[in-house]
Amino acid sequence: MRRVDLVAPPMAGHLHPVLGIAARLAQEPRLDVRVVSTAAAQPAITAAGVAGLALLDGADEVIETVVNPPYRIGSDPRLLFRQFRAAVALQADFRRELLAAWGRCQPDLVVADFTMGAVGTAADEIGVPWWTTHPSPCAIEGRAGPPSYLGGWRPGSSAAGRARDAAGRAAVRGFKRVAPRLAGVRLADVGMARIHREDGSESIYSPSGSSR
Repeated sequence: MRRVDLVAPPMAGHLHPVLGIAARLAQEPRLDVRVVSTAAAQPAITAAGVAGLALLDGADEVIETVVNPPYRIGSDPRLLFRQFRAAVALQADFRRELLAAWGRCQPDLVVADFTMGAVGTAADEIGVPWWTTHPSPCAIEGRAGPPSYLGGWRPGSSAAGRARDAAGRAAVRGFKRVAPRLAGVRLADVGMARIHREDGSESIYSPSGSSR
């Protein structure tokens, strides 16, 4: 029997799409399916009829504070970088516990929500293939067209418009490269060497497959 571990944060918008995939996979008689998240996600996992594994015991309140802080972040770089540092610290802790769990029971395939950037590097470390689920594929960098995160531009149809789109894509890409240093974050803490691979794809997404 093949084991498939699906990994998602406890937030409903990320967890529920993964649960749908897990419930379908669990119908396959040759697959042993498990959803890995935190304690807050376990009731929903049980309701979906699949096995669950809770990591980061006692961290759900911290996660909620990081995701929905009691103040408005907006575009304040100081607050954005504070949130980024806190999120990376949680990912690093999750990765350590996940590797420990996999040391006891290693999966044959890992399917991870796109926000779980440390999961893919953990799967690489134990030599297991991994795929990315992404409920919002518009956030993935493209090689053409308007960039993500810059206000929903319409695709440029003229030479000037295409040049604007290219400049926007370069700006987003450049910001992603410098953001860890500006925030004082070590990508190595989550097993990542760089934001982008040699082929230009983003390291947090699987190089071999995705589900959208």
